Amino acid sequence: MSTAENLYQIFPDETESQPDSFEQYHQMYLNSPDAIVILDQNLKIMEANPAFERITEFSSKEIIGELVTGIAARPIAQEQLESIKFKALSANGWKAQIISRKKSGKFWNCHLALSALKPCEGSKSGYIGIIRDITQLTFRNLKGISSTDAIKNTQFSLVYGLAKLAECRDPETGYHLERVEGYCAIIAEALKSRPKYERLISREFIETIASSSPLHDIGKVGIPDSILKKKGPLTKEEFSVMKHHSVIGGDVLKGSEEHSSSEGNLIMARTIAYEHHERYDGSGYPFRLKGDQISLPARIVALVDAYDCITSKRVYKEAESHEVAVEKIRIDSNKHFDPDIVDAFLEAETEILRIKGKYPNVNVNPDTKFLKFNEDRYK
Repeated sequence: MSTAENLYQIFPDETESQPDSFEQYHQMYLNSPDAIVILDQNLKIMEANPAFERITEFSSKEIIGELVTGIAARPIAQEQLESIKFKALSANGWKAQIISRKKSGKFWNCHLALSALKPCEGSKSGYIGIIRDITQLTFRNLKGISSTDAIKNTQFSLVYGLAKLAECRDPETGYHLERVEGYCAIIAEALKSRPKYERLISREFIETIASSSPLHDIGKVGIPDSILKKKGPLTKEEFSVMKHHSVIGGDVLKGSEEHSSSEGNLIMARTIAYEHHERYDGSGYPFRLKGDQISLPARIVALVDAYDCITSKRVYKEAESHEVAVEKIRIDSNKHFDPDIVDAFLEAETEILRIKGKYPNVNVNPDTKFLKFNEDRYK
């Protein structure tokens, strides 16, 4: 499909009434303050106007053939990509506000709108994307939020961003944080229905563990790649270094906590980071805590993290099935795991599998020019 044919669909009313003014609309395309991209059937970029290069900092040569959703800063599963394509075919198209990342690494707020292009003679159908930088508009809207809430949200977002940085160092842990967040909320809900926990677990507890649990491995930013990405078994010395990530993470969050308004979230996050490798029988690390000496949030994350590790591919292992993971968790009840939490996990299996399916273990390469994004988070 040529640029001329595409322009007739970008500006249908004008081009139909004034067919001789194509050059005028071509100039509108070239000089638009918004980025305009022409996409193929798979949402891959075929053409982009100069505004795209100015806004994203990527040159045309770098982005031709890349998915348009790659402008965003989060990974996207294939089923979500199919959903976007389907919605873009509707009369209203598909729209989303997303967090994007420029070539320089700078984050910005983007409004992305996709709609279908009708196939011209001899060509296949495709899509048009309009990309607008709404960063300043977002900042203006934040003025309606109390300064305390804005600071609190920003501080916690920065720490969460560091957790994502730790995750990105391992390209085989895609969606790990999202799954951990979901699993923890589900298990906490299941525990809340039990008399022993109904006073311990409030709605605030569930929300806090959901938002805090993804920070459990933040300390891995301090572990060398030679250990973190090693494909074979770790030596005794290497494992000793790896185990130190729980202390590094706890210390990082403790330092953040001292200078933050997000006290509730960071206090729980710090405790989880320190204790999520403790074992119910006292054989864990770093403090060899036992039973109820281990905080309830950390006991929940210990099981969740183990389940996700078993069922996910890693550089040193293949993924195992849900059934294998369940059996291993049953065997380790009252040893590695709190038996009450094991029971809650088994009770909530259907919901656990729903989250597992929603956030599949995708390979996210941190070295790619474009990172994918999670539509659900930024709509």
